[in-house]
Amino acid sequence: MYFLRNREIIMIILLVFSVLTIIQSNQSSSEVVIIDIDRTIDHGLVHLVRKATESIDRNNTVLLRINSYGGYLDSADKIIDTLRERANYCIAWIDTGSKAVSAAAYIALSCRRIYMAPGSVLGGIKPYPFEEKIVNYIESRIRSFLAEKTNISVEIEIFIKQLVREGKSYTVDELSELGIVSKASSIDEVFMKENIVKVKSIHKAGLIESILSTLTNPLVSSLLVLIGGLLIIIEILTTGFQGYAIPGIVMLVTGLYGLYLVPADVVLLLILLIGVSLIAFEILTPGFGLIGLSGVILLIIGIFIGLYNTPPEARTTSLYIALSSIIMIASFMLFIMYKAIMIVKMKKPSISDKIINQIGYAKTDIFETQPGVVYVMNEDWTAYSLKGLIKAGSKVKVVKIEGLKIYVEPVD
Repeated sequence: MYFLRNREIIMIILLVFSVLTIIQSNQSSSEVVIIDIDRTIDHGLVHLVRKATESIDRNNTVLLRINSYGGYLDSADKIIDTLRERANYCIAWIDTGSKAVSAAAYIALSCRRIYMAPGSVLGGIKPYPFEEKIVNYIESRIRSFLAEKTNISVEIEIFIKQLVREGKSYTVDELSELGIVSKASSIDEVFMKENIVKVKSIHKAGLIESILSTLTNPLVSSLLVLIGGLLIIIEILTTGFQGYAIPGIVMLVTGLYGLYLVPADVVLLLILLIGVSLIAFEILTPGFGLIGLSGVILLIIGIFIGLYNTPPEARTTSLYIALSSIIMIASFMLFIMYKAIMIVKMKKPSISDKIINQIGYAKTDIFETQPGVVYVMNEDWTAYSLKGLIKAGSKVKVVKIEGLKIYVEPVD
């Protein structure tokens, strides 16, 4: 009886343990947000990672599908900081034939787990320019990343030195022996090992990221600043308003944004202000409509950028209603302003328009070469005859005017 009772207790304990294991397994399973790191590590990818993780659930796993030769250190740092701040758990996946080199390897090593398929490569984190303070910074940060995955042994220290100072790259077998990465033949195997049950979303670089990558290229940004400055100088040196300053200001501020000297909010505000200014200029000085059309296009671009940079959770129905109301009110006010200006600018009849063909009478004799006096429109005018002598008291018609002199002819 004693033996049976103990066996029953053991069975109950095992049953409870199994149930708890199943419950924990279900609880540890999660959704995954996949981000493709498959291009140069620059501000475009920083934007992609920030957009992908801005509304992420802390229970979600972030999986980076990496296939990149690297890029800029500051962009890689921003990506790493964003992931560590917003994502609870980050996985790096390097598929067969793919590579994580330089800044891409730096990002991969920051993840809590790294999975590599046969035929993949990781390494080559040799900074350029090669400065000791930058090298020490990268080594220290990689050392802190690896301390989360394995013990920092002599072999690991050698690995870090060769990785950063010599730019050495490693295969999956070499890294697996060091305990830095895990082998996986496919992404499905990664999902199984990490108990991932569902893909929540997949984020790939698109047009916006390509534009940002181009604008934040140091050479492109510098040229934008140079050309924008030259256009502004040309506008200043040219007589009258030629319009060179408008694209000049846009290019200058865009270039400064690309060099991280001006925040995005300032660029957005400037685009909206220039758009409104161009529309106002078109209303005040009506022309071919090109300036006004440019203003409308800039306003649309500005509104689109503003909405794109608004977090998804803030894009509520109330926001769209408010924006629609503001746009409608602004459009109505611009229409009223336009009509008012048109009325004010409506062509007023000149003195010539008023007096030509008016009928008056000669108060004195009027000759072709000697002036006389004509009374017309309740005023006395110095007048010359166009057809011989006009006797005093005769009816006359005004034919033309030159300054304050009028030319008349008799009326039968």
